[in-house]
Amino acid sequence: MGKVQNVTGTVEESIMTAKETVEDTIQTVRTSIDETLATVQRTLDIEYQVQQRPWTMVGGSMVAGVLLGTFVHSMRKRSASPRPGSSRTNIDYSQGYPYPYDRPINELADTQTPAKRLADAPASNQPSVFEKFHEEIDTVKGLAVGYLLELARDKLVESVPQFAPQINELVKDVTTKLGGKPMNGSFNG
Repeated sequence: MGKVQNVTGTVEESIMTAKETVEDTIQTVRTSIDETLATVQRTLDIEYQVQQRPWTMVGGSMVAGVLLGTFVHSMRKRSASPRPGSSRTNIDYSQGYPYPYDRPINELADTQTPAKRLADAPASNQPSVFEKFHEEIDTVKGLAVGYLLELARDKLVESVPQFAPQINELVKDVTTKLGGKPMNGSFNG
């Protein structure tokens, strides 16, 4: 009987040790997840990032604005160019191939080439997605520029309060020139 109790005690100890190990592992994983979530939240917190790195955020917002402007501009250009399958690019091959290589060069000028057909075709009156939401996109860009520059302004004023009026005026002018909407308050609370 003593051996059975001894084995039972050993098994119980092993189970308790395994249980404690699993509980410790679960707690470690929970702590790790909580820390990771806190780091991600802090990384995505724009106000915190502007307070920690104001000049990096100003530069980043300028780069983002240039990239967004370039993208919107290219989309507008693309919407003005012909689309495959549209009536502007359909070529009528019933009269033969549009590049009559078997004719003399002086006769080629009189034929209607695909480029001429595209140039003569009426432009599509359908606005692109960016044209439809142009005002809304400009509003969002203006708010983003204004918000980021105001956060940077608050950090600068906090650093050198003696230049607060000059900093306020400078940030207001830069915000306006970048297409932003100047805010009338401080984000420091």
